[in-house]
Amino acid sequence: MALGAALFLLFGVAWLRSRGSRDDTLPLPSAVTRLPEPPFVTSPLPTLSDGLQLWLADEAVQPDLVAAVLATLARHHRVLVVCSTDAELPRVAGGPVFRIDGLRPVHLEEPAQLMDEDGGRAVAVLILAPAGTESAAADFADVLPPQMGGVVLTAADVDLPLPTVEVRRTAPTGWTLSCVGGSVTVAPDARGALARLGGANE
Repeated sequence: MALGAALFLLFGVAWLRSRGSRDDTLPLPSAVTRLPEPPFVTSPLPTLSDGLQLWLADEAVQPDLVAAVLATLARHHRVLVVCSTDAELPRVAGGPVFRIDGLRPVHLEEPAQLMDEDGGRAVAVLILAPAGTESAAADFADVLPPQMGGVVLTAADVDLPLPTVEVRRTAPTGWTLSCVGGSVTVAPDARGALARLGGANE
């Protein structure tokens, strides 16, 4: 009986190891390419497929803006939120949303890679960058897998090689978003996600 139990245990360990080492993700054939996403929120904003975009907004409006941006990202993506340990995040539908406490790119790299490789819903990133941490946005962009993007929300205007969106409060619940391609006025819809005022998102 002891010998049988030992063999059973040995087979169990071998089975668990084989499962742990198995790679369930298969590479796509070279003829298959992923199409880029449409503009985030609506045109003329950049697309998330091009990586991170820098949103500049006064600190006074950021709590409402965080809720709206997070709800917008979570409509069609799983979301990784990078923030300080004392940041308060709203609950939004969709996603799911995962929180990463810590404002160093190394904290984001492994979760982003693992979620990108698992074959699930597309992943987007929201980085809440308080004063003094804005310059790390370019380093965060470098650790993301190709075609994974998101929003870096900050109050400081920093010179970085990222598409920039300037955010101004223009109504009690709305904002004007301005970038190189033009501007658009948006407000939260019934689900809290940003939508173009006066028409459907493109």
